[in-house]
Amino acid sequence: MIFKPNRKPVFIFTLLVALILKSTLLFADIFVYALNYASGDLSVIDTATNTNIADIPVGPANTTRGLAISPDGLFVYVGSPTLNEVVIVDTITNSVSGSIPATNPFGIAVSPDGAFLYVVQNIPGNSVAVFDRSNNSLITTIPVGINPNPNPFYITLTPDGNFAYVANQTEDTISVINTTTNTIQTTINPAGNGPFKIAMTPNGNYAYVTNGVGATVSVIDLSTNLIISTIPVGSAPRGLAVTPNGDFVYVMCPGDSSIRKISTATNTEVANIAATPLFDIAITSDGAFAYLTDIVNDTTELLDLTTDTFVDSISVVNQPRDIVITPVLSVFPDNPTPFLTISGAYKRDHFLTETDLINVIEWSAPSNNTIPQSYKIYRDSKLIATIPGDKPRVFEDHNRKKNKSYTYMIAAEVFGEGQTDILASGTIVLRYK
Repeated sequence: MIFKPNRKPVFIFTLLVALILKSTLLFADIFVYALNYASGDLSVIDTATNTNIADIPVGPANTTRGLAISPDGLFVYVGSPTLNEVVIVDTITNSVSGSIPATNPFGIAVSPDGAFLYVVQNIPGNSVAVFDRSNNSLITTIPVGINPNPNPFYITLTPDGNFAYVANQTEDTISVINTTTNTIQTTINPAGNGPFKIAMTPNGNYAYVTNGVGATVSVIDLSTNLIISTIPVGSAPRGLAVTPNGDFVYVMCPGDSSIRKISTATNTEVANIAATPLFDIAITSDGAFAYLTDIVNDTTELLDLTTDTFVDSISVVNQPRDIVITPVLSVFPDNPTPFLTISGAYKRDHFLTETDLINVIEWSAPSNNTIPQSYKIYRDSKLIATIPGDKPRVFEDHNRKKNKSYTYMIAAEVFGEGQTDILASGTIVLRYK
């Protein structure tokens, strides 16, 4: 996440209180990015005000598709099939910062650790291209599907990042990629009638797949890669999302202008919410709201998930489809449960001739209650401090600059037999503006 403090002077006492009382706000999702298919631009919505603050040109009209955001929220990736490239958007400046060559890109995903970019290359590519995000270089290309033109659409990674699932729409299959070896682990065949988008439960146990032709949602047991249930939904289901607590799946059905709510406990539909033709959905990290793209009215709709009612409508540009939201940073060392979280704030000390801008970070203890020997603190990949594990988990970084982002990573270390192990870690991006 990116924390952008205001410019008002803050006394130290006030700041320390704010650090405690506003920790939830510091981890709130900040921006929503809606890709406008018909106009070829990316709308940026500030969730604090629910207003459209920017429209960024990212490609020719009626071509852009596929959208992903990096785990730290600093970059958004957009597929531009006509130009055979993936466009990179810098979320700090809200401008295009570069591009990556790709053949007819469609679905896009970033690994949970932020190291790799996965791009579905539709016909004639019929593959997934894997890129190293540190230098945007191509690592390998993985053919998908069984037939010559499986028509691959969207891709989703498991929460631990070990596998990628690719929906092959025309072929009615799902290719499962082992991301360690970058090879096909298995192919789920059949997977449903026209598999489209895929969403994972937070615990990594199940995947839910919209079948755009069959008007159903397939449920896959990820331990066996077998379909364990097929759930009837509305017409032409497209985007879907699982709530952060894993209890429900919301399915966009633009064919009959409905949202279908599925209980993951019973794998049955529990609500049919009347709506406009909606394409995709992004849920806030606290599970309170969802942002939905309306492909007919050129808006992003805000749905209150506690009542399943619409509470706001935000104008974008033209035919918004794919949508993503700034993620909350979590680290998954061995399983999908976050072990270490970090919050941040700032303060400033005034002297006669200068002002000291200070980033203040504090972090939780590892969730398994193990006390580490030390916490290593890195700023922009450089070690800047070591804190004993039994000391207060607060650090102040002095003499920072305005309008500059700093990425902090904290690693909780334990010492084993002749080696140091990382018990838990977490990352946060701070920017004083």
